[in-house]
Amino acid sequence: MRDDFLHKLITSLIKENSVICIEDLAVSNMVKNHKLALSLADSAALASLRASASWSKFVEMLEYKALWHDRLVQKVSTFYPSSQTFIKSGFINPQVKDLKLREWSCPTCSNYNLRDNNAALNILGEGLRLIAKSPVRGFQELRGLFKTAAVGIPEALNACGELVSPEVI
Repeated sequence: MRDDFLHKLITSLIKENSVICIEDLAVSNMVKNHKLALSLADSAALASLRASASWSKFVEMLEYKALWHDRLVQKVSTFYPSSQTFIKSGFINPQVKDLKLREWSCPTCSNYNLRDNNAALNILGEGLRLIAKSPVRGFQELRGLFKTAAVGIPEALNACGELVSPEVI
């Protein structure tokens, strides 16, 4: 059931997105924190094994399916302050390290934000920045992800040999 769910979720993500940015989480380290372990896995006794296996399986499947479908997966460093940095003002709130704090207002611009939504936008922005900065992956890989059209004099016949120009019809 878990594998089926992962396959369906990942296929949906891959088909809907050209670029997917994810945080490069070290789940095995996260489950050492007993408060996190219960929320990351099904049972406390198997927390480390299951959580790290599920996340690593998710990432592995995401990466190979991205290759199959000419999509790009960009990992963002674990140490990037995605949930602490407010996307609109750039203010870094160190209090957000407390996982109980799920929403907060920015003291510089007074805008309200949800921790997870803000983190997702920051991860996307950082991932796209890393792709654009990379000399190997930047333009060459992105060029193949998006459909392009040639500009110039249109052809007079389509693939079936019929005339294309409306004036001629």
